[in-house]
Amino acid sequence: MKKRVLCLFLGVVMLLSMALTACSGGEEAAADVDDVGAQTITMRIVSDKKVCNNDDELAKYLADECGGDKDSAKYKDMLKTMAAYEAVEAEFSKLTKSKYKINVDLMFYTAEEYENTISAVMDEYALESKNVERAEKALKKYVSDYREYWESKNGKDTFTPDIEALVVDDFYARFPEYSKYKGQSSEDGENVKFEEQYKENEDGIQELVYPEAEKNQLDIIYISGLDMYKEFVNNEWIINLDGLIDTTGKKLKTYIAGSLLAGVKMDGATYAIPNNVMIGKYTYMLVDRELYDKWYGPDYMNVEDVLDIGNFLNDIVNNENESEDPKENIIPIDADFDQCISYFVRYWNLDQHFATDKDGKLLEAVTYKRDKEGDIVYKDGKPVVDKVLNIPVSYTVNNGNEFSLLGTLYGDPAKVGRGQIAFGFNPLFLDPEYRNIFVSLKDYEYRGYFKQENDEREKAAVTFVEEDYRIKKSIIENDGVYTDENGKEYYAYVVKNPEVDETALYGNMFAISANSVRSQACMQILTLINTNAEARNILQYGVEGVNFQVVEEKTPDNQLITYVERLNEDYMMSIERTGNCFIAYPDPKMGAKLTIAYWENAAKQNNDALISPLLGFNFDTEIELDVTLAGFETDEELIEYYADCYENKSGYPALDFVQWNRMVNASQCILDDINKCTSVEELNAYLDEVVVSGSALGALENNSSLATLPQTDAEGNRFKEDGQPITTNINFGKLTSTAYDGSETNDTDGESPYTVYYNWMMGNGFYPGIVEDAEDEEAEDAE
Repeated sequence: MKKRVLCLFLGVVMLLSMALTACSGGEEAAADVDDVGAQTITMRIVSDKKVCNNDDELAKYLADECGGDKDSAKYKDMLKTMAAYEAVEAEFSKLTKSKYKINVDLMFYTAEEYENTISAVMDEYALESKNVERAEKALKKYVSDYREYWESKNGKDTFTPDIEALVVDDFYARFPEYSKYKGQSSEDGENVKFEEQYKENEDGIQELVYPEAEKNQLDIIYISGLDMYKEFVNNEWIINLDGLIDTTGKKLKTYIAGSLLAGVKMDGATYAIPNNVMIGKYTYMLVDRELYDKWYGPDYMNVEDVLDIGNFLNDIVNNENESEDPKENIIPIDADFDQCISYFVRYWNLDQHFATDKDGKLLEAVTYKRDKEGDIVYKDGKPVVDKVLNIPVSYTVNNGNEFSLLGTLYGDPAKVGRGQIAFGFNPLFLDPEYRNIFVSLKDYEYRGYFKQENDEREKAAVTFVEEDYRIKKSIIENDGVYTDENGKEYYAYVVKNPEVDETALYGNMFAISANSVRSQACMQILTLINTNAEARNILQYGVEGVNFQVVEEKTPDNQLITYVERLNEDYMMSIERTGNCFIAYPDPKMGAKLTIAYWENAAKQNNDALISPLLGFNFDTEIELDVTLAGFETDEELIEYYADCYENKSGYPALDFVQWNRMVNASQCILDDINKCTSVEELNAYLDEVVVSGSALGALENNSSLATLPQTDAEGNRFKEDGQPITTNINFGKLTSTAYDGSETNDTDGESPYTVYYNWMMGNGFYPGIVEDAEDEEAEDAE
């Protein structure tokens, strides 16, 4: 059974002109909102601490965690925690009431609690939504029937709104089981007008009364991760926010990265608001400045990557490794071949997932030997077994660092993102640029430039580090020089930009429940925590003067700095989970005395962040593995079914894995041969005679032609006959699948993995070269 591959519509991202940054200035503009009266909404949020949200939860905590002892330290600590969190809720609601007449009932859960309960809660509300629809239909019929009766007695158009209101009241009196759904609507996100009530306070002033949250009311919910997001969208548990973003929440487009908002779209719609966070890290190549100046000269500005410093590395090997004490000698590159080549290329590989029985045990399918007519061969009355094999039922694209004959060169580290490179299914050794890079780095290995196993040398001339924007800032401000905290100077180079991954994009978001009748109020609060620093700091740090304080002090160079300081740990939240990070004070745990200026560097880093060419793509040919649902009574029946599908090539749902495995095993065989080479001359001879000559890769220039590759067993060991390796033909045109590309019309039965990926790219608005093409068109228009 094919599963639908969910489209993650990231069309705007590829242009990279919409910077991954956030604004924090500017006056608040009036939102396009209707006056729907004073409201109370609920907001489910993840806390660093366990909190009991109500008396029922407290009673359960007392019984389960404290043994019923109200004098226990654990129980008293919980009472203290509840008081602290309730005070923060009151402070936050004080602000939201003054701005929008909205009271916010904050509901706090630990990450584990939230993950364990939220799906069950949403299932319950799915049932409740059906009850709302039933109540709505019953009321509508009751009113319609009474209207018909009334007008038959009193004439047409005599059924006035006042009479209708009386009929509605009568309906709920007669059918009290529907009264709990009064005022609710089955329409997603429809807003209900709440009648406002006032009461006189002790000073004789009329105050607005806010309603209590309804039991199990669900409005704003926290979303963590792509899987949860897809589940909630597919189950229609959350609403499409695009209309609200264009009206009530239009300020979000100024404060939240346009690419992030575009990146979380599913099927072209926005269902959650992502929290602005700092994205990823750079990978830097650091070259010891003292050693470089000593041995190579001042032209460090011409260096772009590790291939440009071969002469320097040679000098290190020949002149800085003469000490009798190995610890005093210097490693040319504190990395290995695989790490270095990963900055230039991404290999195309698929991970196989095999069929299992209901207990998770791998299923082995038996195939039988057949004669020329296709009939099974019998011996002693029993069918002759040809082979026993595991059947893959799905494939996923892996991390791209495992060697393969197929892949794509990255080239410029600033063009790794989708739309900037053609992530291809290309035979790499037929690409002269890849071959030059591969051979050059192998030459480094032969010359001893890389760190050795069990290396005792403690210093290195070249290192690679993953760090934030601060190093790049130093590169820009100091002509390519970076000085670490110990005062050591390096020539620094960016070899890989930050990359937007699933965690950065989908890890922390807020959505609006499909059951909420307060969607406008919800969007006002979501806009507030993403655009208003005061609200953002309350939600993150608590009550100023109670949980935290803002400190102003002068630095030694007489600069005034402002930062936040926690006064206690009674209220603790993670900054990534509580809204737009870029408008909050940096958390003290991120570093001492960090000011709001910290986010300026983060914004620049986000500006450099690139979208992975595979983000959102899922090459999935998974079939149903549950033997009961598949209609099989026993595992043996399921195994027989798999074997029959494999032998007859009919109904088999997955990639032509035999062809794929041959290519994978051939890649491993060729890599084994390459690793036996000990010089550039030997390596080039092997590549010319075996790999490029046409026996292994030449035919890959035509995706439908045959390629002759080493024949291997399931473990990748080569078969030999008379001492010579046995070869086999692979038809790469048969590397087919039944994967679905996410569109409503395009089924990709029988297409190769790359074709599935390419169709997905095109369907989502990404096309290699489109950025350059657009620039060319603009230039032509200007002329």
